Amino acid sequence: QAGMQDITQRLLPDAAAGKTGEGVSLSASASRFSAQAQTFDLEVTTREGDRLRISIAQASASRTDSQVRASTGEQGSQVSLSRQSSQLQIGAWQVEVEGDLNDAERKSLESLLGQVQDLAGAFYAGDRQGAFDRALALDMDGSQLASMALNLTQTSVRQVSETYGRVSGQGAPASAM
Repeated sequence: QAGMQDITQRLLPDAAAGKTGEGVSLSASASRFSAQAQTFDLEVTTREGDRLRISIAQASASRTDSQVRASTGEQGSQVSLSRQSSQLQIGAWQVEVEGDLNDAERKSLESLLGQVQDLAGAFYAGDRQGAFDRALALDMDGSQLASMALNLTQTSVRQVSETYGRVSGQGAPASAM
């Protein structure tokens, strides 16, 4: 009991002294953060031993902080609002070719890349079953292409934090939700 009395005296001296008619202060704040990262790695080897590697990475993040404060007292009422936002987007890509691709290999690669693009579009749109079905249906020209490896990743993070508080100088205790 003595510990709570001490806290009340330090944080709300007017309420601890029993003064009434004082003002009320309210505050609320919210913070929102989200981030997403995607990677795409494809490696294809032709029957002649030529290699094509394509790597793409992109990431984005955003944060918003909002705060509102309101108070009333003998000198009137005040309200203040603040909001800050920031965003970041980055991306990189790399294409490597080892060897000399002939016209037939290029044509086979173009066909395969179109199919892989559809597969990746489904994956990044959240249609995992559609991406899996497209992966099973890939039609790779075995006469020109020997192997293919594809790796797709997507990572998402979301975080929300909210706080509220009320302080009354009318003898009511402070509360926070």
